[in-house]
Amino acid sequence: MADLEFDGRLDRLFAEAPAFGDAEAFARKVQNRLDRAWALRRLLIGGLGVFGGLIAVVQLAASGVIGRAQVLSTQSARVMSLAMANHVPTHLFGDSMPFGQDFIWVAIGLAAVAFGFAVLRTIGDL
Repeated sequence: MADLEFDGRLDRLFAEAPAFGDAEAFARKVQNRLDRAWALRRLLIGGLGVFGGLIAVVQLAASGVIGRAQVLSTQSARVMSLAMANHVPTHLFGDSMPFGQDFIWVAIGLAAVAFGFAVLRTIGDL
């Protein structure tokens, strides 16, 4: 059977951490290491992000996406100018548009996700 007085005293001893003379210096040293490591992490993540962005730009340029985007832009400008000249709503030109409604919904969804990430980042920085 356990001694309740001993258990209570042991619990109090573990609940109250002893104070050391160099506690402030130790805390400063740990904080400096954490700050230095965070700056290094931030630099590494930023550098790798820039490198990945450069790879993505090179891959996009090599795949011909830019030329296809220019064609889509030209086609959509033609459809819009035709609709404006005839004063007809553009949704009636759904068959001649270079992209459908799915494209617009995906763009709206991606914008919502980006907004959510921005809000989470702002909350995390508080």
